[in-house]
Amino acid sequence: MVPNLIIGLNRIFSIALFIHLSLTCLGQSYFSKVYLHNNTNGISSLIIDDEDRFVLSTNTGLNNIEVGGILILDTLGNVVSEHFIDVVDSAGKGLTLGDSIHYFSGNDKVNLNEYIRFGALDKDFDTLWTKRYQFDGLSVFGHGQILIDSFFYLLSSDNLSLNSPGPKEANVIKLDLTGNEIWSRNYGQNAYLTTPQEIREYEGSLFFSSNFWSDIGTLKSGAITKIDTAGNVIWKTRLDSIFYGGTTTNFSLLNNGNIVASYKKDFWDDPLWDNYIYPPTLYFLDQDGQIYKDKILVSDDLHELSISEIIQGNGNYFFIVGISWDWKKHSDGERGLFGWLMKMDYDGNIIWEREFQEELYPLASHNILSLIERPNGDLVMVGNIVKGQQLIWVMKLDQNGCLDPENCEGQTILTNTENISMLDTDQELHVFPNPADDYIKIRSSENLLEVSIVNVSGKLMSKTLIDIPIEDYILKIKELPSGVYHVVASLKNGKRRYSRFVKI
Repeated sequence: MVPNLIIGLNRIFSIALFIHLSLTCLGQSYFSKVYLHNNTNGISSLIIDDEDRFVLSTNTGLNNIEVGGILILDTLGNVVSEHFIDVVDSAGKGLTLGDSIHYFSGNDKVNLNEYIRFGALDKDFDTLWTKRYQFDGLSVFGHGQILIDSFFYLLSSDNLSLNSPGPKEANVIKLDLTGNEIWSRNYGQNAYLTTPQEIREYEGSLFFSSNFWSDIGTLKSGAITKIDTAGNVIWKTRLDSIFYGGTTTNFSLLNNGNIVASYKKDFWDDPLWDNYIYPPTLYFLDQDGQIYKDKILVSDDLHELSISEIIQGNGNYFFIVGISWDWKKHSDGERGLFGWLMKMDYDGNIIWEREFQEELYPLASHNILSLIERPNGDLVMVGNIVKGQQLIWVMKLDQNGCLDPENCEGQTILTNTENISMLDTDQELHVFPNPADDYIKIRSSENLLEVSIVNVSGKLMSKTLIDIPIEDYILKIKELPSGVYHVVASLKNGKRRYSRFVKI
């Protein structure tokens, strides 16, 4: 596996549109806010930095180019800044904050091949460098990163974009802080560990979750694998045997060294589950990977549940976040899918459960993706609201999962629409004709000062200085090879705009 060094481009800023409700209760400010910015495609991670800011790793569309993004909020949910990591087709999957250098991982697509991308950012989130990786020439897709003793471990699945009928095998890559590969391991060829989901660390060992296929490719289950920092398997545990279905193995390492994991089972042929055919099952594993308890997870109101993440709390309890589906109301067009939060003790007993929905989007799909419990017990949650496009959803709650501690049972979050501010849509960069053969015309609402053409590998193909700032510029492209290219335009107001075109 040989990484290719590519050039990272500077970040650009964008102003987020947000709609919010903010309540101040018992001296603490709790809120639910929704943010819309440049066609967000999802959230990858949530971190609280040493300045007590909320740092979100996002996937964002810039004029039809998917890039990794960073959204920084203060403790009241106000936007501090927004950054875009690249202008190539990529999606953020992991972010690790340092004192002066931050590290990110994601995905990159070039000519239908998927790569893992790993890179470094300076303290202001400007790109310092990025590198690409593949496994034995196969397409790979990243699933997160872990830092242990100055080395990064990246979880990936190979062959994802080739539409093959067989399993997608799990891989782990070890890198140093400059992106040099130390080793890479494949964990799927003999063990059929496929489609990895999450990677975690506990006391110097690595754990990852995945699906598990039989040698005939029909029997599927969840699996948890423990490896050491040399990539050797210590143990692997199958969670259950499932015909026809079963998806998404989530897990968390508990403070006592045990593991709680989930796998969504398929009860399609069981008449007891006619209206609830995919309930998640929780599995409790000891430190040797032995299952000592399992529990089918059903909410008190019998809504169907889908788990996005399991998170260890500050004490002997953990949180589960995801989606709650009220099929009757959903089918009747009354309500969409609720964001869902559950607190549970180490014995699997439910402490409390909450459902959330922004009243402005009653028919939308609401999904809580991640959670952090702060030292004072407050909860910060992030998720998506999908209504035609994906909106970023951030909530800050008290220790009982409440926006208003005096009125918590069965609450639905309401949104104050008075605080809407619109994006300036006139700042977009337009390139036409597209596809093009001989020339392209570049149009912007701001005067152009410089135009660069970059290929999909990050190579600068041309840079043109414009003596007299204008809004329309014609650029000859006849000598360029056929392919996809990115346009980077520097504007008179000091900003950059991005687009792309196809040369035929």
